[in-house]
Amino acid sequence: MIRRPPRSTLDRSSAASDVYKRQTLESAVNYYEENKLLFMDEEKRSFNILSVNQDQFRDSVEVPDGFIDAEYQDYLNRINATAERRVSHIMIDVLNYDSREDAFEALISIQSKLGIDLTFEEAASQFSEDLISADFEGDLGFSSGDSFPPEFEEALDSMVVNETSEIIELDESFHIIKFTEENKETPKTKEIMGGQFIDELIEAESYALMLDLRDEIEDLLLNGSSVEAIADAVNQEIKVTNPTGYNDFSNYDSIRVKDFLYGIDFSSDFAEILELDNEVIVASVSEVIEPSVLPFDNVTDEVFDRLREDQANIEIMDLERSLIIAMDDESYVLENNSVLKDSFISVIRGSTLFPSDVLNNIFSSKVNSLNTQKTFNSDIYIFKVKKISEPSEDFINTIMSEYEDFSSSTSLVKTNLILEKEINKEIRDNIKNLNI
Repeated sequence: MIRRPPRSTLDRSSAASDVYKRQTLESAVNYYEENKLLFMDEEKRSFNILSVNQDQFRDSVEVPDGFIDAEYQDYLNRINATAERRVSHIMIDVLNYDSREDAFEALISIQSKLGIDLTFEEAASQFSEDLISADFEGDLGFSSGDSFPPEFEEALDSMVVNETSEIIELDESFHIIKFTEENKETPKTKEIMGGQFIDELIEAESYALMLDLRDEIEDLLLNGSSVEAIADAVNQEIKVTNPTGYNDFSNYDSIRVKDFLYGIDFSSDFAEILELDNEVIVASVSEVIEPSVLPFDNVTDEVFDRLREDQANIEIMDLERSLIIAMDDESYVLENNSVLKDSFISVIRGSTLFPSDVLNNIFSSKVNSLNTQKTFNSDIYIFKVKKISEPSEDFINTIMSEYEDFSSSTSLVKTNLILEKEINKEIRDNIKNLNI
C-alpha cells in the first residue's frame, strides 16, 4: 500500500505559495474571461410590502366598564370549581334497625356525645357502621364536587374546615359528616390579577382586529388588487425596499419571510400573502435586477483562489498516476519523502490500521486489483489486495457459539420484559376492580 501522508501547515503554505507564484496576472485574466459565469453577483429584487402587525392594534383596545370585577369573579369561580374537600363521616345503616326512627335515634345518641365524651374521630371508629371508613376514623377521602352524594356536597358548600354537619338523611342510611381538609389554590388579589386580565384582553382583542383586517385584505387579493390598491383600501402604508440580493436582505431577519419574498413569481402582477404568528405580510416584486458579471477587480482574489485550486487538483491527479505506476517501484518511494509504502498481512474488518472508508474499500476489492481512496484529511491511499483468506472452521465455530450465547441471553431478557409487563398489567387491573 502506498500513502501520501498529510502535510504540515508549513508544507501546505509552502506548496500554496509555489502554486500562487506560478499564476500570473495574465493567466488570471484569461481564466476570468473563460469562466465569467463563475463570477456573477446575485439577482437583486425590490419589493412593495404591506405589513399588518398585531402591535398596531393594541392601543385601540378599550377596557369595558366592570371588566376587571367580572373577570375576577370568574377567576374565583374557577378556583372554587377545582377545589378538593376532604370528609369524614359517621354512618348508621337503616337496615340494621327495626325502623328508620330507631336508626335515627341511634345517630342522635352518638351526636350528643361529640365534643363531650368523644371526639368525632373516636366516635367514627367506635360507632360508624361503615366498617371500611371506620378503620380510618371515618375518612372518605377527597371530592372535587362530584364524588360524594349530592346531599354531602350541598352541606359542604355552607361549611368550613373542621366543622361538623347536622344529621344528613339518605335513602338507606343516616350520616354526620366532618369537613376535615381543603385543597384549594390561594387566590391572588384583584389588584394583582387586574393587570393580567387587561393584558389578556389586549392580546386577544388586538389579535382579533388583525385577523379582521387580514380577512379584508384576502378578499381584495382574490379580486386581483395590487399591494398599492390594497394599502389604499385598508388605509395602510406600504414600504418599497431597495434592490437587494437574498443574502444581503436585512429588512427581515426571518428566513421564512426572506424565502417568501424571493419566492414570489415576479412575472405575475398579483400580490402574495404570508401569515405569521402576529403579523400579516402582503408583497409583490417591484423590480428585478438580473445577475451580472462582476468586474475583474472585484473578484481578483477569488480568481486566483480558483486557479490555485485547479492547479492543485491537476497536481493531485498527476501524483495519483505517478503513485499507481510506482506501486512496485521501490526507487520512487525512496526518492519522494512525501510518499510512504507499507505491506500488511492478516488485515481484519475491525482493524484500526486504516480509516473506515479505506477499510470498506479494501474489503470490497478483488485480488490484484489496483484501487485508490481519498480520505477526509486529503490522504490518498493506493492499494492492491494480494490475498483473501477465508475464516477457519475453528473461528466460525467460535463466532457461532458466541452468537448463540448472545441470542439466548437476548431472548431471556425479552421474555422477562414481557412477563414483567403482563404482571404489572394484571396488578393494575386488580387494583381497578377493587370495590372500596
